Amino acid sequence: MLIQWGNKSYSVYDFDMYKSATGKDSNSNLLTLKGIRLEPPRIELGINETQQIKATALYTRNVSIDVTDFAYYTSSNPTVAPIDSKGMIKGMRAGATMIKVTFEGRISKRRVIVQ
Repeated sequence: MLIQWGNKSYSVYDFDMYKSATGKDSNSNLLTLKGIRLEPPRIELGINETQQIKATALYTRNVSIDVTDFAYYTSSNPTVAPIDSKGMIKGMRAGATMIKVTFEGRISKRRVIVQ
């Protein structure tokens, strides 16, 4: 069984683990999202090279959770470097683009250079 969240589907196990870790399964405010950390810190690609971006949600109480599979990704210039729904970037032509990662209302950006 899969759970639809936004434009993605997840296994019940993955979704339950996320809810349990963040306290969202009990409608509580155990943790508060402070921001999103993106890795790697610098992205430079050649044409046809790919790079996986990792999104980590940073919560209060020093809790961090890998939310790469739950985040929403967009590229400001997909003709240079598109990004798929799992956070995989591909260099298509020389130039620069900005990758925007959104999770639970928070946004983080990473510049991508394709040479």
